[in-house]
Amino acid sequence: MTIDERTSRGNPGWENVASGGLLDDLAISFGINPALLPQRVSAVIVPNNKRLPNQTRDCNIFPQPTPEVLAALREGGLDVSLYDDGKEKRELVLKDANVILPTLVFFGSAAVSIGCSILSNLIYDRWIKPNPKRAPLVRAEYVEIDDNGTVLRWRRAEGNAEEVRQLLAQEATRPPDSKPYRDAQTRNLHEPAEDAQRRGPAQAALAEGAELVERAEIALQKKRRTTGEELFRQSLTKLREATLWEPDVSAHREYLHRTGLRVHHLFGCRIEFKKGEYSVSCPVMLSHTKGGFSIGGTATVVCSICGANVLECAHIGGRQYNRVTAARMGVLCNICGKRKCSHVEGRSYDGVERFGLVTDLDLDHISYVESPADPLCAVYSYNLPKADILKLLPQRERAEFVFGKTPLHCHHCTLCDGK
Repeated sequence: MTIDERTSRGNPGWENVASGGLLDDLAISFGINPALLPQRVSAVIVPNNKRLPNQTRDCNIFPQPTPEVLAALREGGLDVSLYDDGKEKRELVLKDANVILPTLVFFGSAAVSIGCSILSNLIYDRWIKPNPKRAPLVRAEYVEIDDNGTVLRWRRAEGNAEEVRQLLAQEATRPPDSKPYRDAQTRNLHEPAEDAQRRGPAQAALAEGAELVERAEIALQKKRRTTGEELFRQSLTKLREATLWEPDVSAHREYLHRTGLRVHHLFGCRIEFKKGEYSVSCPVMLSHTKGGFSIGGTATVVCSICGANVLECAHIGGRQYNRVTAARMGVLCNICGKRKCSHVEGRSYDGVERFGLVTDLDLDHISYVESPADPLCAVYSYNLPKADILKLLPQRERAEFVFGKTPLHCHHCTLCDGK
């Protein structure tokens, strides 16, 4: 099988991308120069130059966790290098709370074993241990090359952080002569992991919405009608968030519509006219609007400690360093990352945590997609053109309609139960 072919997911959990091709073919698939791949090392981190469909800038693109992965592998005893052909190194920017680990090319089974073990531990320490219930989805990918420059395996896994960690731990203990595509213990991770990942934010939004409803009812009992209406309408926004996180849970939509019906009966619902347009911003109506927005691009990110590109300096994100000299990096303080603070430029501080500062953002695309990476990147209002309004009005009311002056009232919640 050639390197640019894709196998079916015959082994759940790990997607077996390709095998049997040459290193040159693999390098071309990543958009890099195969002649510049160092082979007298344990592993090479290769860029994701084809991740962004419209990227034309002459640079190499690496995922955000690249410096941490590079440092962890080196500290674990592996001789690892970052692919370097002299082009600018930039960080991959995606509107996504999940984690994309950099793609690793390992030379030899020993490097695979050590490297996968280190990655497994890194995932636990960095993304699971701090908050096990809110651990992100993780995408991991590696390639194993033999001494002849042949791709023995090219594997990819994506799912819940804990389960991807387990998969990497299993790879670390896999016997060298075992069949790479017949591990019966691995599982299909993506769908149940994504469901679990969304459940927490959905429940949090649902709880906040329910609390606002309760406060609204109390306000009405105390004859504070204006406060009650404000709280009720705030609750609709939070309840819609629950439906965005878990769109297939009908109970969320039904609760949203019941609350919307209560608001309609108590206060009525009028479509706003602003900036010369009738604008629909009701969370109940918008809950029927599918899809959202996703962004992608690259950025130059500099180290707050030394000011160098984070992909080229020795400082690691999240770690603390001593004797750091305070300075302004653009408009931000390199000690705390704030615009206004009490840190004195030129003075040294201890226990300073390294963070990255974006100095140049190159946006590749903003797209409207059916399932955005961040469910809350959704539509929050849309305009109603005059032609569409006239189509919706009864014949007898069309002649009386004056655009911008005639009030439009919404009765959606009296007609739809959210099912």
